[in-house]
Amino acid sequence: MSRCRQAGRSTGQCTKEENSMLRIWWDKLFGPKTANHAEALVPTVEAVGEVTPVPAPVEAPPVSAEPIIAIRAGVLATMFKDFHSHRATDRGNEETGWLLLGRRDGRGATIEAALPPGEFRDAGMAHVNMNSTAQSVAMRLLKRAHSHLDVLGVAHTHPGRMCRPSQGDYQGDSQWVPYLVQKEGIFAIGVWGMEKNNLNSLPDKANMEQDDDAEVRGDANRLNTIHEDGRAQFHWYALAAGDQWYRHQALQTVEGDDLAATILGHWPVIEQYAGSIDRLIRMQGHLELNLLPLGNGDAPALLMRQPLPRPGEELQVVLQGREVVFFRMVQGEPEEIEAPAERLDSAFYEVMSRLTRGSRKEQQVWS
Repeated sequence: MSRCRQAGRSTGQCTKEENSMLRIWWDKLFGPKTANHAEALVPTVEAVGEVTPVPAPVEAPPVSAEPIIAIRAGVLATMFKDFHSHRATDRGNEETGWLLLGRRDGRGATIEAALPPGEFRDAGMAHVNMNSTAQSVAMRLLKRAHSHLDVLGVAHTHPGRMCRPSQGDYQGDSQWVPYLVQKEGIFAIGVWGMEKNNLNSLPDKANMEQDDDAEVRGDANRLNTIHEDGRAQFHWYALAAGDQWYRHQALQTVEGDDLAATILGHWPVIEQYAGSIDRLIRMQGHLELNLLPLGNGDAPALLMRQPLPRPGEELQVVLQGREVVFFRMVQGEPEEIEAPAERLDSAFYEVMSRLTRGSRKEQQVWS
């Protein structure tokens, strides 16, 4: 609802104090215009045993240390923290997962960010379909500051002691990896409640080096096919286009933060409006999406900016919780606009139609 209307005044009749508060909002904004990046392609992790089994080799090929595949320590910390938090919720028996982002080149790959599956994910004890629309919007925001990021793979959890990919995982992943950089993906299977001493009884263990415990713990600067923290474990695999089955993938842990940490505070509002934002970005070539800095006690907020036909004017939309506020900026000064439609994208088009009403040439500027 309009802040001016709440005070009993008509739209645009704000006090000087209210206008000053609006100015503070816009002084916080950062931003070169966002590039038009391709959305993240996220595979569906199929339920175990739901598809026709695909023959797999009895033994996985030996672990190859070249090229080096690395993961930032901050990303591992995010995954372990999220896994522990997930287990403590009323959905803790469901599978969960992460979209893995990073850089891949001829020398190898580094996992630099992990996006959560979202509260609106579809999951059960034997499957998880992550909120790919929210992940796509989040990836666009991340690429504003880190344009090199690409989708590298997916991590997800399995029930019980099943620390290997399922036939259903292979069915989906084998169709997905041809679209990744260098047509190869990095995958992790997370399991819960397995003590380190139990690893010797796992089928996977026979195909991994057993020189010492460093491999199990996931020590920094070592090549590890398993990372564990005492309760949770992640087993790493790779799959390339045309492969008949996964191979164990050794990872090196390197220093560095999880790049996705910069947007996780805004995740609730990203996920709440992801569907409308995604549709608008697809249709509006000049639409810009920004994060508004988190203030003391303020709910996370997003800002959309769309240039208008008249020079010096643009439409700005603030998304904060359930509140959606539209402004027309004229020479840097905000004027609040009423938007009757409830759904964000419908309201956006109504306001744009109102503000660009005039010549056909003007309307073509923002289409």
